[in-house]
Amino acid sequence: DGTGDLQRLAFSNGLRPIDVILPGNLGGTDADEIGLLSRNPAVVEIIDSRSGEQLLSINLDKNFEPIAATAGMAGASPVVAVLLKHHERALLRVEEFDALTGDSLRTIPYNPTWEPLDVVGIGQGAGRRYGVLHANPEPDKLSRLEIRDIHGTRTANVALGAKMVPQQALVYTDGDERVAVLRRNGDPTRQDIAIVDPDAGAVIQTLAFNPQYTSSDFVHTPDIDANLAAQFSAAGRHDSDGKVKVETRDLASGYVLHNVFLTPEQPIQDIVYLGEASGATTPSLGLLIRTRRDFAIVMVDLLTGEKTGNLEFQF
Repeated sequence: DGTGDLQRLAFSNGLRPIDVILPGNLGGTDADEIGLLSRNPAVVEIIDSRSGEQLLSINLDKNFEPIAATAGMAGASPVVAVLLKHHERALLRVEEFDALTGDSLRTIPYNPTWEPLDVVGIGQGAGRRYGVLHANPEPDKLSRLEIRDIHGTRTANVALGAKMVPQQALVYTDGDERVAVLRRNGDPTRQDIAIVDPDAGAVIQTLAFNPQYTSSDFVHTPDIDANLAAQFSAAGRHDSDGKVKVETRDLASGYVLHNVFLTPEQPIQDIVYLGEASGATTPSLGLLIRTRRDFAIVMVDLLTGEKTGNLEFQF
């Protein structure tokens, strides 16, 4: 956690992990659960983050390749949704499971002609929707965020541009739910985050980032100080010299609030926001870096942009 306390949690041997989900507090303890999506074998495994006990293992259809997963709530019941692409046939779907029992609740079809990248959950309860991020396999064709409700009705098909290639997506709230999509284009070189209003079905804002750093991950941080607006931080590697940095920008103005630089030997695998609940003394970013011999989390103060320490772990 944000204080540096460490606990190791073991999943089953032989999993090929491709995504992590947080389905909430399923075990009745004071700790949330952690879910791991595996490609081979195709399974979702959920464990208690305090005890390490396996609470659930959901076997997925072997005819489909899992792409990504997300978690949400169907009323009072937690659910897990997995984006699945058929190995041979032109079929793409989101399958929703009860996170307590593992029962399949429904399958929602999506356009199979586009290349699926990511899935996000929008809303809760009976009105919840799922957005699937698609890249168009044909050059200079529109990429899209396709949003459908739990009945399979398409509620929006948001065009994300013919030149900008989407990378990944996340959902955040600014009073209303928004979908943020990290995009990149190499000719000419551009990189930004597109802010999507899922109700209007349109891109309502873009936030440009330094295109010389190809981003591997990004995160939204809420209003962490009375003098700061909401922010986005993107972790990237320089295209020519390999240097690594995290660039944090103000969403409203687009201004760079701070840059945090690392060396080429410290590639950033993941980036997370550590707020009050994490135990960190100040709102921070956690940068997961991995080398040949070990891995660590570099802590960054979001108010100052200063590195405040490393949490180092041995393999």
